[in-house]
This record gives sequence, structure tokens and C-alpha cells, in this order.
Amino acid sequence: MQTKGVLGKNLLGAINSKGTEHAVSFCSTKAIHLTDSMAVALNAYVKRVSNKNINPKIRQIKIN
Repeated sequence: MQTKGVLGKNLLGAINSKGTEHAVSFCSTKAIHLTDSMAVALNAYVKRVSNKNINPKIRQIKIN
């Protein structure tokens, strides 16, 4: 939940400072760096999850 908080705080900051268009850019360029940093700080594996898949036919692929 800490990672979610960090992402949410930064996303809201991006929206409040430069609007929603900037928030989209933030998500595509900065969010991965924040999750990587949190993974290191928490000594954990952090991955993206969703309540609703974009395409339910896509199966999770394990990367070895």
C-alpha cells in the first residue's frame, strides 16, 4: 500500500500542477521509476495489477 500512496501522491501533484494531460505523461514516464524505487526500498517485487483487464483473452506471461 505504500507504493500506491507514493504513486497517488505524485499523480495528484502532477494533475494539480499542470493538469490531466501532464498526468498522462507522468504515468507513462515517471511511474515506473517510482515503483522501481519503492521495490528497492521495500525489498519487494512490485507489479501492476488491475481490477479489470483491458483484454480478458490475454493471459499473464511469466518472464524467466
